[in-house]
Amino acid sequence: EQILASAEEDLKLVQERYSLGSATILEVLDAQVSVSQARSSLVTIKYDAKTQEAQFRAILGTLDQDYR
Repeated sequence: EQILASAEEDLKLVQERYSLGSATILEVLDAQVSVSQARSSLVTIKYDAKTQEAQFRAILGTLDQDYR
């Protein structure tokens, strides 16, 4: 989540620089790509963690306790 926050902050700074004429559109687009990649990575990490938790709970036999 820190990586995403950093990428979002970088995007804001690049957008401000762009509005002042000191950054190119390519820099803005690169920053937008970085934010998208950080979001995608965060979703993947959270999904993997939940999948591993479910597998672990299935091994322990406690997976069904969430649904009682």
